Amino acid sequence: MAMGEQPARSIPTFDELRDPQLWQQERDKAAEKNRSLKRRMAEIKARHWETWSAVKRAVDDADPEGLLTMGSPDDEYDDAVVYLTDRVLGTERISPESVSDWFQAQYGSEPDADAIRLIIGSLEGIRPAP
Repeated sequence: MAMGEQPARSIPTFDELRDPQLWQQERDKAAEKNRSLKRRMAEIKARHWETWSAVKRAVDDADPEGLLTMGSPDDEYDDAVVYLTDRVLGTERISPESVSDWFQAQYGSEPDADAIRLIIGSLEGIRPAP
């Protein structure tokens, strides 16, 4: 499982939905995940701005979930940009399947296959600055 990914959860029971402590735990986990993403994003931008910018442009141009087209904010895919920038900077192979699986796990829906291919094609030319 990649950094920041959470295992899929089952649908909560009615009793769980009524438990305010459970809701607070979920809010706390979401807040920590958001802080962690923002820290990692700031680190990547500071050290690898050109790579970050190229990956962001590739993801936003592809709009794999159609969210930007629907009017979502410009930072909608920043979690995907962090994930993919980490892969570009690292040694892990990026494949259409791995990217599609990540989007499915994060967004809970099948991403546009053509958009994923467009992202992969764009990432092939991206090399981090030394």
